[in-house]
Amino acid sequence: TIWHMWRKTSSVKDQFGDVHTRIMNKNYEAVPQLCFHTILIWTFGLSLYTCERFDKQFQLPWWGLLLACAMAFFFTLPVEVIQATTNLQTGLSIELVIGYIYPGRPLANVAFKTYGYISMHKALGFIEDFKLGHYMKIQPKSMFIVQPTVGIFFNYYVYRRSQCWWARHTYILAAALDAGVALMGVILYFTLQCHNIFAPHWWDLAATDNCPLARCPTARGIKVH
Repeated sequence: TIWHMWRKTSSVKDQFGDVHTRIMNKNYEAVPQLCFHTILIWTFGLSLYTCERFDKQFQLPWWGLLLACAMAFFFTLPVEVIQATTNLQTGLSIELVIGYIYPGRPLANVAFKTYGYISMHKALGFIEDFKLGHYMKIQPKSMFIVQPTVGIFFNYYVYRRSQCWWARHTYILAAALDAGVALMGVILYFTLQCHNIFAPHWWDLAATDNCPLARCPTARGIKVH
C-alpha cells in the first residue's frame, strides 16, 4: 500500500538514492520545510479571511474550507502515485460532495472545488517541476523562488497596472497552450504519419540511447563520484 511505501522510503532515507539524488544532495541545499509551512499558513489564513469576510459573498463557510483542504491533503499522494506509475491523472469530482452537503449555493460549489481539487492539481504540478529540476540539476531553492516570484508579478503587479491586458491574455494564453498541443498532434497525424512520414531519429528516443549515469554530463561545477 501507499502507507507502507512511504514508511519504507522514510526509514531508509538517502541510503539507496540514485545518482541524481546523490549529486543534488552533494552540491545543493534543500529548501527548508519552514518555507513550505509559511506559505501554507499564509494561504490558508487568506483563504479563511476571504470566505468569512466580504459579507460572505463566497458562500463557503469555514468548515467547507477545512473539508476542501482535508480532501486535497488526503488525495494528493495517492493521485500522484497513480500518475507516476501510469502517466494518467485521476480527476476528483469533489464538487458533488459540497453540492450534497450545502445545496443551492453555486459560488460555494466553485470555491470548494478550487480549494479542494485545484489546490491538489497545482501541488502535483509543483512536484513535477521539482522533479524536472532534479534531473536537470537545477538548484531546488531556485525552483522554489521563481514560481512565487512569477505568480506575484503577473497576478499582482501586472494585474494592478494593466488589468485589460491581463484579462485579455492570461486565460487565452493558458487555453491556447493546452489546445495547441492537441491540435498539433492531430495535424501531424493526418499530414505526416498517414503518409508514412515519420520524425527523425533523434538521440535518446530509444531506451539504449544513453550514457552511464555516473558519467553523464552535468552543469559546470557539479562533482560526480
